[in-house]
Order: sequence, then structure tokens, then C-alpha cells
Amino acid sequence: MSLPHIRPAEWIVCEQTSRWASALRRALESGDTPHRLRELRHLAELDAEFAVRPSALAAIEVDRGNFAQLLAWLPTARERHVHARCVALVDRSLAEELDEICDALVEAGAQAIATSPRRLEAVVGLGTQHAKIAANTNVNASFVDQVWASLPWQRA
Repeated sequence: MSLPHIRPAEWIVCEQTSRWASALRRALESGDTPHRLRELRHLAELDAEFAVRPSALAAIEVDRGNFAQLLAWLPTARERHVHARCVALVDRSLAEELDEICDALVEAGAQAIATSPRRLEAVVGLGTQHAKIAANTNVNASFVDQVWASLPWQRA
């Protein structure tokens, strides 16, 4: 249940099916951070979605079909969408090269990686932390003011 005075965490799940989104919904329901989850089917739609939701966290399914495209997109997305975060949801078809795939994704800019819909702890943890920071961040404030707002103590 969402409290009206708490801004919900914005999640965007980009995948071909709803397998990851369903698992993520279940994992988020057990927490106490209110959330909104939106589903997209194509990586090309994410830039437009970040324009509307600049502090969103995108959970992107990675498979053989989009791996190269995602590796090219992640570093530039980090520059274009400084308040957003991206996590990778690795499809089981990549299990044989999992270590190399995960290394490449982290190098490209994925902040967390899930390798199974049953193991979303790192992704949900990052999302919860990001939501708390985003709730206190004014995207129109200067960089210095945003940094001060994110610190556990405040300047006098």
C-alpha cells in the first residue's frame, strides 16, 4: 500500500516477456518502499521513458539478441540520464558465459545484476537505496546542492 506523502520509487522493466516484471513485483511487495513499475519491450524506448521519469531505475533483460546493443547503450545512458540507474537481468541462455557477461555489464555501467528471477536481492536493495536518494534529490538543483542533500548529515 502506498502512502500519499511518500513518493513511490519509479521502476522500468525492459524485457520481451513479463517474467522478470512479475518476479520484481513480488519482491517489491514484501518491502516497505512504495513503488510504481512500468514495463517496456524495447531498449530503444528507455531514453524517452527516462525523459519522463529522470530518477527511475531501469531493470533491463539481457539476452543473446540485445547483449551487444546494451553494452553500447549503457555507458552513454549514464551520461544522458545522470539521476537514473540501470540494472541487468541476465537471461538463462547466457549461463555458460555468465562470469564474462557480468564483467562486461559492470564495466559498461550496470549497477547491479540478477541472474535469476528468484534472486533479486541485489537489484531490490539498490532500488530501495536509489529511491531514498531520489526522493530527496531536486533534479533542478545544482550538483553541489544535490550532493549535500544525499549526505546523512546536512550543512548548517
